[in-house]
Amino acid sequence: MQNMRLSALPLILILLFSISFTLDAQEINESGNLYQLLDDGRDIVVQGDFAYIANWEGGVRIFDVSDPADPLQVGIWIPEHKIYRLDVQDEFVYAVGQDGLVILNVSIPAVPHFLSRLIFAGLPDDVEVSGDYAYVTVDNDGLYVVDISDPATPEQVGNLTELGNTHRIHIQGNLAFITLLYEEQIAVVDLSTPWAPTLEAFYEVEFYASDISVDQNLAIDVTLRGNISFRDISDFGDVNQLGFLVFPPFDPHSMDIDRERNIAVTADGYFGIQFISYDDPANPQLLADIDTNLDRFQGVDVKPELAYFCTAGSPSEPFYEAGQLTYDYTDPENPLLVGAYRSYGRLIDIELRDNIAFLLDEKVGLRSVDISDPGMLTELDSIRISGRAWDFQIHEGYAWVGMQPPMGDPYIQVVDISNPENMELLGSIPIPTTPTYMSYDNGFLAVARRDAGVMLFNVRNPIQPVLSDSYETQSEAEVVLLAGELLYTVDESNGL
Repeated sequence: MQNMRLSALPLILILLFSISFTLDAQEINESGNLYQLLDDGRDIVVQGDFAYIANWEGGVRIFDVSDPADPLQVGIWIPEHKIYRLDVQDEFVYAVGQDGLVILNVSIPAVPHFLSRLIFAGLPDDVEVSGDYAYVTVDNDGLYVVDISDPATPEQVGNLTELGNTHRIHIQGNLAFITLLYEEQIAVVDLSTPWAPTLEAFYEVEFYASDISVDQNLAIDVTLRGNISFRDISDFGDVNQLGFLVFPPFDPHSMDIDRERNIAVTADGYFGIQFISYDDPANPQLLADIDTNLDRFQGVDVKPELAYFCTAGSPSEPFYEAGQLTYDYTDPENPLLVGAYRSYGRLIDIELRDNIAFLLDEKVGLRSVDISDPGMLTELDSIRISGRAWDFQIHEGYAWVGMQPPMGDPYIQVVDISNPENMELLGSIPIPTTPTYMSYDNGFLAVARRDAGVMLFNVRNPIQPVLSDSYETQSEAEVVLLAGELLYTVDESNGL
């Protein structure tokens, strides 16, 4: 009997994966742009007509911003792991994250392709490219110098480990200015000999800095305490704070500056964006403070009169949307939003029926999309939610959508999808504890529960579902599969 059970395991696992992962939401035809979604933009670099965004678990996204009023995503590269930051030089993107330093060829922006990778002892945090070298800050391991004269074969040629927990890097001339996580210091590194970087100086800041920019003898840093400071760095032995602003709540993630007009622009997480004049560094002036209440600003790249931002969504806070926003700051006291590409939310599952795609959006709910023309995807309807969607199942003209509201117990929505242009909510099934997964077969709906159990509903009459049975597992039920008269479960501690 034991041998029979073991021999059935591969088949069961094949069934699980074939049903669960037939088509990932990110695999929707990229020739249509409605659902090429950002979910967590962390960094942005604009070069020419294109914006390149480091999108955390969503890889590298490329936008055509030749018309700032109509940003259009044209390319995407999805890695195995998270991407934190990036830089762009010529036809190459240099991205750092959990895969180390990854180099992409973007000579055709719509078709970015992997070129090479370099792994470090620790996790890289930031990268800046200068000439034939990429300078990478590595968590708890200092600064690494990589020869990229041939991007297909990057080679580590130098490092400086005595810096500690390095974070962001900014290069001016032959000097690198590096912020240090959890240290109230900025490190200055001499790059005159790139393969042998040397420590020039440390200088003190009031709190650890999240980003830094340099304009000749003026260093500008933002700290997680809500300060933006302007410092005279003409003498590293005697760095003086000339002026500062404090305007909490303030959670700056990144900053860039317009050196021609002496304007600093911050991307301030949950609290919007700020435009700050430093015509007089001893008396900086806040020109504009914008909070859209929709966007969690993470990255900024400033060009003459245009500031490009990337924003992050938040699974736990559905009202935050991810995307790419462009502001015209010709008048820095009244910056104007001139272009926006916002995703509705975060796609987590998809089911195809003929020429209709039914999408489960974690923050929006159930969406129906006409995919008959892959180059022109058209949204037909949506069943909006308050809270978070976690799974769905579809059979013939009905859908069962798992929901977790902000307050109260979870439930399953019963939706009539027979007319994708006018989907109708029929009712709901209460679930006493947080569910994790659903499976439908032959008129029954099985629901895996986080508190160690499975519930089985008879849904042959979709409008009047009936609890048919329940089953306790030894730990949290992760996955459930109905197949004929058999129900398979995978629980957290004991497997199948």
